[in-house]
Amino acid sequence: MNINDIMSSMIRGIRELNPDIPQDEFEGIGAKVKEKVRKEPPPTIAIIGESGVGKSLTLNALFNAGQDVSHTEACTQQESAILLKGDKGSIVVYDMPGLSESISSQSRHLSTYEKVLKECDVALWIFDAQNRAIANIQKLLANEISSINSEIVSRMVFAVNKIDLVHPGAEAWISRANLPSEEQEINIKARLYDIQNKMKDAVPNWHGQIVGYSSQKRYNLPQLFASMLDGVSHKRQWVLSSRKALADYFELVDPELLPVERRPNKDMYTGNKLSPSNQGIERRLRQLSDQEYDELVKDKSALTEWIKKSFNLD
Repeated sequence: MNINDIMSSMIRGIRELNPDIPQDEFEGIGAKVKEKVRKEPPPTIAIIGESGVGKSLTLNALFNAGQDVSHTEACTQQESAILLKGDKGSIVVYDMPGLSESISSQSRHLSTYEKVLKECDVALWIFDAQNRAIANIQKLLANEISSINSEIVSRMVFAVNKIDLVHPGAEAWISRANLPSEEQEINIKARLYDIQNKMKDAVPNWHGQIVGYSSQKRYNLPQLFASMLDGVSHKRQWVLSSRKALADYFELVDPELLPVERRPNKDMYTGNKLSPSNQGIERRLRQLSDQEYDELVKDKSALTEWIKKSFNLD
């Protein structure tokens, strides 16, 4: 939902609740609502993580659906702020400096954290799924970061990127279905559980969420965005939601595994008929009801097993 949709929905809701307001008066109210929405500051995100964790690609996948991002200076006093102009509006991103670069720079960086974390809507801390060294992060969270803004730290979203590289590695990822293998799935869950426990040790009052995802594979992006939305105060959630433009996960799935209406092209068709090699695949997909398909997609393990059995991927 973009900003125009939000404004229209709000105005319709006001009219439904106040049917007796004269039309000219109601139009004045509608104009005020539109003005208020237009003047609402863009959502602000503090994104934290060492170089190479995939911060830029993550933002692109969440808010620009894989398109080029325009970087310009934001209208803000914060030196680290970047204005990202996406398809559905702008967001202000604070690309936070790493806190483990050196002892000499840490004090300066903490000053930046203090300014930014007091103002941002949500803080997203990204880990690399292959890097297990997070003891320093635990110490920073427990001490310096929590003392800056304990409220936003309690809602901070911890995300683990590049889960497609988790053991046994990229070659184990089921590329055709864009899903982790069964062994990867087990190892991913173990990795997330480990990080979750370590974050709770560092910040006992943390009640945010931890999400494993792959910005490169566009995997679990909806879950990541939902977790970020939960981390935003209720009165500002609509502002972030209006900017969402998730890169399409299904674009990386083999078209033969998708229902016909989701397929990106008609190349596999001959005239109005499926080629003989694809008739069996189409028949299996059509046997699934919409409800069965939706339930299957929700359960990654069940979907993986169904794909293996149906398309002989073992």
